[in-house]
Amino acid sequence: MKRLLSAGKKPYVLCLTAVGSGAGKTTLIEKLIIHLKNKGYRMGALKHSAHPVKMDRPGKDSFRFVTAGAGQVVVVSNESIGMVRTLCEPVNPERILALFEDVDIVLIEGFKNSRYPQIEVHRACMGQSLLYPGSDAMHIIAVASDEKLSLRVPVLDLNDAAAIAVWIAARAEDFFRTV
Repeated sequence: MKRLLSAGKKPYVLCLTAVGSGAGKTTLIEKLIIHLKNKGYRMGALKHSAHPVKMDRPGKDSFRFVTAGAGQVVVVSNESIGMVRTLCEPVNPERILALFEDVDIVLIEGFKNSRYPQIEVHRACMGQSLLYPGSDAMHIIAVASDEKLSLRVPVLDLNDAAAIAVWIAARAEDFFRTV
């Protein structure tokens, strides 16, 4: 399989953003990961949550380590790695993206105020206005919508993840900034 990046290179990054929740960002990212992986890209995903992340549960060793005061706990097996880190300052996507290894593209859900290129996800039934072309939308390079829109950026069919994956693959090296 042809890789977008050679070993040791930082991945390309694309955010999927929206006004509020329920527009379909998670579903679209899930489908894009499948389509882009089938094209030979090694994929990563990062989700910004408005709520505290709880990966541990009482009684587990890692929970006990965190409760005892460890600021960072890593649990590793032969198949996977899990990490819990206490943050002392607002989350910075660049610091988190530095953890990604051996991937070509990282799709981020959220971080609409970041410097990374963004596809805005818009679902008509949500009744939300678009972020684009507002002042907070300077990094939006396309809008994925389930309705016809006339905009100065490409409008992608939200219901055709395969076509969006083709669009991303064709432009990754031109538009996406590395970490």
